Amino acid sequence: MRTEYNIINEPNKVYILGSKGVGKSSFVNQLVNKPFDEKIKSTEIGIYNQKLNLENKFFTLKEVTDDDEFKNTSIFKNDIEDILIIFIIFSLTNKDSYEHTKRLIEIIAQSVIDNTNLEIVICGNKKDLIDKNPSNRIVEKNEMDNYASNIRNCKYFEISCKTRENIDEIINILKEYEIPQLDEDKLEEEENKEKEKKDGSCSLI
Repeated sequence: MRTEYNIINEPNKVYILGSKGVGKSSFVNQLVNKPFDEKIKSTEIGIYNQKLNLENKFFTLKEVTDDDEFKNTSIFKNDIEDILIIFIIFSLTNKDSYEHTKRLIEIIAQSVIDNTNLEIVICGNKKDLIDKNPSNRIVEKNEMDNYASNIRNCKYFEISCKTRENIDEIINILKEYEIPQLDEDKLEEEENKEKEKKDGSCSLI
């Protein structure tokens, strides 16, 4: 059974990490049900917040566009006890992004002491490219399954942000959390408060 969280201001933090060009922004877009954009540009360096509403359960998606900046600030250290899930994205066609994922896992393992409920979900993205040309695969699925099984509260999925392969399974992980649902009046009230604070735009930290 999953832990219940009651944060409303910046509810239920979900971090999205990974090296540049692996599809983090496309991943966020798929979670919030935006269409895939083949020409999407890499976002500027920073941490971008976006709300996700799943059946009146609010999550705060925090896309980190530069992992070095992320590691060198106190943001991760301050948030670690309040994070529900960390999604780590790498490209199934890019070995450097795969090695980067391993380094991120080491950093997280060193930072997580008391948050035993934190889940890590590793996502090998661009599965559609592997389906077209299997020789482009840089790591086998069974190897990643074994790797994830040796990490506490860790799962591995192969996904495609282009075709939405396994995106619904990712969304179902979030839906399983036992967090309070907000009624429509409460939702509107909280949204109005956020608009007053942030002028209705995504925040760049």
